[in-house]
This record gives sequence, C-alpha cells and structure tokens, in this order.
Amino acid sequence: MENFEKIEEKMQHLSDKEIICLKHSPVVPIGIFCLGVAFLFLSIFNVVTSDALIMFLCILGLALSVIGVIMIVRAFKGSGYCVYRPTGKKFRKYTIYLNTVDKTKICSYINQEDYAKINTLKKTDGSSCKLQAFATDDGKIVLMQVSEFVPHQFQEITPVILLQDLNAKSVFNFIKS
Repeated sequence: MENFEKIEEKMQHLSDKEIICLKHSPVVPIGIFCLGVAFLFLSIFNVVTSDALIMFLCILGLALSVIGVIMIVRAFKGSGYCVYRPTGKKFRKYTIYLNTVDKTKICSYINQEDYAKINTLKKTDGSSCKLQAFATDDGKIVLMQVSEFVPHQFQEITPVILLQDLNAKSVFNFIKS
C-alpha cells in the first residue's frame, strides 16, 4: 500500500497562488486579555466608589482575562485557515463515510477522473471507508481524499485530488446532499 500525504498536511503546505493559508491573528485576544487585566486593576485599587460597580468590574475583568487567555492559546496553537483567493471564501472540512463495498468504486472513479459518478455512492453513518474533503461554500474548489480503516487508524488509499469548476461542483453536491 502506498503512503500518500494526508489531506490536512496538503492543506497546510499548499503554495498554490490561488489558495492562501493564513494564521489567526493574536492581536484581538491580547487586547481582550489586557482589557480584562485593566478592569481587574480598577476593581482592586478601588478607583470607583460603588461596591456594586467594583464587583461588576472584578467579575468582568476576570471573565475577559480568562476569555483572552483561551483565545491567545487557540490563536498560537491553532492551525489557521485557508482561503480561495478568487472568491475569498474559506475552506470547510467535510468527512463522509461510505459503504465499504463502494471503496473500489470510488477509487476507480478517481483513477478514471469520472467524478460525476461519485454522486451514485451511498453514504453511511460510520464505516471503514471515508471521503475527506476541504471545499469552499460555493463549491468552486474541492480537495478530496479517500481513506480506509486499518487496525487502529485510517490509512489514505488515494492521493489528494484538487478539483475545480464542474468536477468540484459535482463532488460538492455529493458532499452537501
């Protein structure tokens, strides 16, 4: 069995001029955290005289600080997102489980580049065969890959396929149906 690059890795390393991978900016989370700390200092040093306002500032400051820290961690730890430059649409990840008996069918459709026949396959709630795809909401571009479950993990059985125009729309209709 060949070792194919995973679709997530392919999305992270795309250098196509029409697809841009971006990281989340930490500026807003840092600003929220600083605002929370400022409210905490205002409540601790009794800048205001009302006890109710001091309590409100303390709770608000604590809440904003915690939210800011969570957002900062997500911004630095997160993998970011990719955008299709011509439309400006973000990619979404989809996972569709297929009947195990359809594994050979989908592989042959991909090898023959007959993507319209993918619509004839049946979806299931869980299976040892899955189609993973990244697509824009308008269906103009789709990256897809088929994997099968071998003991303890899913193994890629097709390379990552980049589809545009009619082929992408056909696969996107299958994903959304």
